[in-house]
Amino acid sequence: MVRAARAALALLTLPCVDAALKTYANASTELTNLEHFFDAHLSTGLPALLGARPPVDGDVDKALKGCAKTGLALDACPALLEVLSVPRYAAHDYVARAAGLRNASQESASPLFLYGGAKDDGCTKPAHSLYAVLKGTASATGAFGTAKLDDDAKAMLFVPGNDDKLTFTVSKGAAVRFCIVDASNVHSVRRLAKESPDVPFPHAKSLVISELLTALDDPEFDFVMARSYSEMPWSEFATRAARVRRSRRRRDHDYRAGGRGPRRKRSPCTSRRSASGRTSAAGSPSSAGTGAS
Repeated sequence: MVRAARAALALLTLPCVDAALKTYANASTELTNLEHFFDAHLSTGLPALLGARPPVDGDVDKALKGCAKTGLALDACPALLEVLSVPRYAAHDYVARAAGLRNASQESASPLFLYGGAKDDGCTKPAHSLYAVLKGTASATGAFGTAKLDDDAKAMLFVPGNDDKLTFTVSKGAAVRFCIVDASNVHSVRRLAKESPDVPFPHAKSLVISELLTALDDPEFDFVMARSYSEMPWSEFATRAARVRRSRRRRDHDYRAGGRGPRRKRSPCTSRRSASGRTSAAGSPSSAGTGAS
């Protein structure tokens, strides 16, 4: 079980943003549950080409005919949402839970769809970005170097919220971008909410970040990240997010954000980010707080 101390350590000791890209032939066989993904990438801020097939269940070609806009990005596309499956790596996102708790529109938590020729520089930091090619090919450059994606066995890319050099380009076809807020970056999100309360977060059509902070402070909010999240249809994901309620009692296979752990010596790269005022710099769990107990 990933305990609260592990999440706290992730916030106190973040990696340098020039970490090499970890490439998996198929991450689902190596990162067998969310705990493994948290330890390997979320808490450490390490980028990863996750392999895998496109997260779709249905006729994506037909859906694209009703939505695709060459060279553009679109926040909500009903036809694509009908065939989209939410990858397990994004199934625990706190923003989606906040949107459900606040009875916000689906658009608040909707992923961003990118079409051939479109470029994207990632979710609003410190949110993590998860890209998936639905059809065609794409490429990405960032502090990690370069990555090539396709709709065969290299469909998914995770980029941590501390990468300010990210550019994702859809060469042809379409891709989708999910934004992730969880135990690994929620403290930095709180800091941003206090510094810039009117910023839409984690993208232009989402909740204003002050509303997100209100939801995070709601006693009903659920900070639990279960080990066993699996890929699910968008409709199921949206329904679950709307029903989220906080539970103070969970079995030992669940883990939460917000606990305190032993302090580690601050790494040089973390110190440099703090000095430059980056919102993704490590923060103190005691000062940020999640409301978890």
